[in-house]
Amino acid sequence: MSSKIKKNINNKNICIAFDKDDKFILRLEKYTTIIIKDLQKFYRIKNPKIKIELIYSRKEFDDKLNYKTPNWLVAAALKNNIYLFSPSVIEKVSDHKKTEIKKLLTHELCHIFNSKINRNNLTWVDEGIALFIAKQRKNKNYTKNNLDYFSDYYFEKNIKLLSFAANNGYTISYWAIRKIAEKFNSEKLLELLKIDPEKRSCRKKLEKTIGCSKKELLRTLKKTSIHLFL
Repeated sequence: MSSKIKKNINNKNICIAFDKDDKFILRLEKYTTIIIKDLQKFYRIKNPKIKIELIYSRKEFDDKLNYKTPNWLVAAALKNNIYLFSPSVIEKVSDHKKTEIKKLLTHELCHIFNSKINRNNLTWVDEGIALFIAKQRKNKNYTKNNLDYFSDYYFEKNIKLLSFAANNGYTISYWAIRKIAEKFNSEKLLELLKIDPEKRSCRKKLEKTIGCSKKELLRTLKKTSIHLFL
């Protein structure tokens, strides 16, 4: 929206666009500054120039993403742009709470840092790392069908986001990344980001990086699920 105010922060590396009557902007500025500092330390790279635009209606969000978005989707990162529902409206347009804003913002900023390492990373690695760093803990409520879909369709390749979400991709990705982080360290997560799903060696590199076969990872995830625990 052309009427939005634009404000630069963090040495002008980040621009926030918002409605002049938005009362949450100062809090968002504070959150952004803290998050960026933590992410630069984790990724050990400086943040690129980022634009964060606060959104005030579902139609506006749909127009930005160029498709009809589901109600659960309240934020998106496209290249170096983040579209995020303002805390002033988020509870009206979704089942998310305004208290989640810091985690949602962290998640989307992670996507931009992830893309700076590799624009063509694996969806489950990208989403899992964003969830893990943002501390958006997921319940262990995935099924055998969900794990089969993970194994067949996006362990070593990418699929569309809505198909990913419909098959419990966020939950499985969170637990896969969490288990890998517990076994190794943050360095391993950064290595995973560098793997390109379009390369024929993708699966081999994945298994070498996580220190086990796909079958073994699936076995670990199966034991983690509240539905499949043996």
